[in-house]
Amino acid sequence: RHASVVISALLALFAVQCGNSQVWGRYFDPAILVSLAWLVAMGLGPRRPHSAARAVIGAALLAGAQGAVSAANYLLPAFRG
Repeated sequence: RHASVVISALLALFAVQCGNSQVWGRYFDPAILVSLAWLVAMGLGPRRPHSAARAVIGAALLAGAQGAVSAANYLLPAFRG
């Protein structure tokens, strides 16, 4: 039930930001990161013995993907011509 409230809040945030023609990451990135951490914390528990390791692996994969996107944005030219 708690996770559905967090996901509903994220969907509402996305709906509000879609109407804005000047959407910048600084407006919704913190809310997404906090809610992801919150959802992961809700998924951890003693009934799921491997959940903490999976959360760490997921965070490492997410960090790797973000690093790859950042490296591609930095190293590849924006406009090829």
